[in-house]
Amino acid sequence: MGALAGVGDVKFDCKTATVTMKGDATLASEAAEKALKDAGFGVTSFSGGPPPSFVVVRATLKSKDGTPIGDADAARIAKVLEGELPALREVFVEPDGRLTAIAKNDAKLETAHVEAAIRLRANVDLADASRSTWPRTATRYIAKVKAADAAARTKARAAAESLDTVAGAIDRRDGTLLVVTKEPCTNLEAKLKEALRGAGVELESVRAGE
Repeated sequence: MGALAGVGDVKFDCKTATVTMKGDATLASEAAEKALKDAGFGVTSFSGGPPPSFVVVRATLKSKDGTPIGDADAARIAKVLEGELPALREVFVEPDGRLTAIAKNDAKLETAHVEAAIRLRANVDLADASRSTWPRTATRYIAKVKAADAAARTKARAAAESLDTVAGAIDRRDGTLLVVTKEPCTNLEAKLKEALRGAGVELESVRAGE
């Protein structure tokens, strides 16, 4: 199966093979059945489905006194959430208060879980919580931008997220943007330059993220 055109990954669980395709590639049942039969296996059923994904919960956080959430509070909130919710893999609290909570693969995470942990332990107000999924092919890039202040970085983030190849972008507290594409993107730099130019922000560089 792994030798078929467009196949990115193959995992076997007992008698079930889960095939993940690259990009927009598709797999015809005839090709899959032939590959398995050539390898000495029979096929009893074949069905397609959405690509494997992981859960992302986003919300807007505000301190009780209305002041911006500083670095120390952001680190504290992240630590609280990671301690309360074992399903979490990573937590980001951006300078403008946007929270991005990323779940581990196959972990169950709902907005209610995050809301309860925030209100119980973090001592900040929360609004606009939403849940979505990002594909497991998601790929990280670090974009360095010339943005004079937080408002400009927020515009840059919105411009990056307007790209159809981007699952999400995060304004990191070191002044860079973490841009997460839906899959590896060879022309991301060109796409970002154009999108950011429209927001009045200059892109300095893009590199693979950690």
